[in-house]
Amino acid sequence: MDTTNAFDLAAEPVGFHHFSSDVSINFQCNRWAQWIGASAVTELRTVATPPTLSAWIDRFGDLERAATNDGRMLDSVYYARAGQFFYAPHDPRRPAVRERVVRILQETFDVQPVDVPYRGSSLPAYDLRPHSEATGTWVFFGGFDSYIEELFPLLAAVVARGRRVIAFDGPGQGGALEDGGLTMTPDWHLPTAAVLDHFGVEGVTLVGASLGGALAIRAAAYEPRVSKVIAFDILPDFLAANLSQLSPRLAGPLVSRLLLHLPGPVLNAVAGARRASPIVEWGLMQGLFVTGTSSVAEYLRCLKQYATAPASPLVTQDVLLLQGYDDHYVPRRQLADQAATLTRARSVTTRRFTSAESASAHVQVGNIGLAFQTMLAWDDTGQQALRRSSSGRNP
Repeated sequence: MDTTNAFDLAAEPVGFHHFSSDVSINFQCNRWAQWIGASAVTELRTVATPPTLSAWIDRFGDLERAATNDGRMLDSVYYARAGQFFYAPHDPRRPAVRERVVRILQETFDVQPVDVPYRGSSLPAYDLRPHSEATGTWVFFGGFDSYIEELFPLLAAVVARGRRVIAFDGPGQGGALEDGGLTMTPDWHLPTAAVLDHFGVEGVTLVGASLGGALAIRAAAYEPRVSKVIAFDILPDFLAANLSQLSPRLAGPLVSRLLLHLPGPVLNAVAGARRASPIVEWGLMQGLFVTGTSSVAEYLRCLKQYATAPASPLVTQDVLLLQGYDDHYVPRRQLADQAATLTRARSVTTRRFTSAESASAHVQVGNIGLAFQTMLAWDDTGQQALRRSSSGRNP
């Protein structure tokens, strides 16, 4: 793997900026700024708070073309992905944009995918190796609707630190979904086992980003070839996280359990508030696509299967749990909830990031380098506790 364009984990963080009063739009702007760098902050101020998602897509198209004309190909790719992220699931433009994004990232980092056979289709995986002997192996995957290729800058930084990284898209993610037709599964030990079998590895550190934090816990419970688990970040109750996007009043565990007992038409009506927000409307539409469900009621009931509580007591590995204090997506209480259910883990280490560190957002957008330094330090030493920041808003 060419690590020339690796993310500099120790660089001054881009920070988390205010681009929009819409928390989801604001997060997405900050998300793409991580990969492009500080220069993106000024450019992104020209696209924030669009009146419609189609206007958002158009404005990112303008930034993509400008970056291409300037010869900034990586910037261009991330601007293209930023616009494409909000395409409708079956938008006819999606395949061509995906092909360009993936191809340029593969060329930039000098990697090619390996197809891992899985249930009549395949999972795209990458075997990324350091130039010298590896000091360990990470098996890495993203979250609900990520492309593993967009994380190449971070994965290159991990490879540069001596790790072998096997990164893959599982069912419902990237190429496994859009090219292979595989929808999301809560039984994440199955695709994980397929990848471990294919590459013949064991004693690995399993790392999942966003929803991948829950999937990693669920996979480790049934996969003894996993030695350590990193939830980047925690997400033990995916249903509650989704309901909180509809309304904060729906996010409580008791409310979510009661909602699932409602008849389908009634549950669809409760979720009808989605039309008040184009972001929430898009999110539910994307959710149906990723999970292969056909109604909002079916989708919400499906999300209950992703809870980590049933699997957590079966986890016997060392576990690192990360959380941003101001995560707009995952309710704050879920860090303690996740830690409490890991009753048989060899060790449980928690780290909550603060706004003073510019890392308090979901998956530490604003200072992702700090999150990866934290993961590498924990993986290096096996330490049971990490020093918390003495500044900022601590829990």
